[in-house]
Amino acid sequence: MAGNDKRARDQDRDQAIEVVEAAWAEGQIVEADRDKRVESLLQAQTMAEVQMLTHDLQLPRTPPPPAAYGQAEVEVDTPLPVPQPKRVGGSKGWWLLLVLIPIGLVVGVIAIIAAIVSGVQSAVSDGDLPVAPGADPGRGEVNVLSPEGFDDLVAALAEETGSSTVFEAVLYPGYAVVSVPVDATTDRTHSFYWDGELDESGSKSTSAYERFDLADIDPTVVVSVVDQARAKVEDPQSWYAIIRAPSDTDDDTWIWGYATNEYGESGYLGSDQAGTITWDPTSS
Repeated sequence: MAGNDKRARDQDRDQAIEVVEAAWAEGQIVEADRDKRVESLLQAQTMAEVQMLTHDLQLPRTPPPPAAYGQAEVEVDTPLPVPQPKRVGGSKGWWLLLVLIPIGLVVGVIAIIAAIVSGVQSAVSDGDLPVAPGADPGRGEVNVLSPEGFDDLVAALAEETGSSTVFEAVLYPGYAVVSVPVDATTDRTHSFYWDGELDESGSKSTSAYERFDLADIDPTVVVSVVDQARAKVEDPQSWYAIIRAPSDTDDDTWIWGYATNEYGESGYLGSDQAGTITWDPTSS
């Protein structure tokens, strides 16, 4: 990924979003993860970012043609009869429709306005930005990108599965998705979603990464890497971290930090477990 810094095209983003949508439909990822990936893909500037957001997803299955299911071909020579509309209550029914349709339109407009106002009020009360890395989210919420939130995730994972061993962990401020080995020997994995409570997402696949103990990762390093990624863009709007063991023996990158703003400008870099930056696309 370090060498793929070519600029992404709209076509690249659209194809990647199709993969994410198909992965969600097939149960590979949960809805919240789908939403975050699509949001980030819409703002991705390089192919490295696109690949970072889709690398763990299987390509959508191509459905077989209808004949494979034994379905008979539909005759098209004879057109099907078109049902005729029925009059409601004679001539009085038409007057009733003329009255009800405008009322329905007014009610619909009022509902839309109420939804918009509610959304604006919610955005104002909850804040437009995710909680900053390392900050206390307050109100009984979680911040996975903090030492306390990270430790809570590790503890919940160990309690549920008997181990904190994972293939990969993707950490957003409000939730995390972790790929957990199914057994001690194979590459089979299933995903867990944590937002203060741990749920098995139902996504099952195989992993191309090495397993590691998430408890061995220093959360203060994760926070630092994400903060440095955020510092690379003006007014960052979203950020997250990916943790996985290096697949290349010559590479010591364990933690990837990513941030983007409303203009699609992004900053991302990688570090080793000690926090030393091992990959920075903006460095000379």
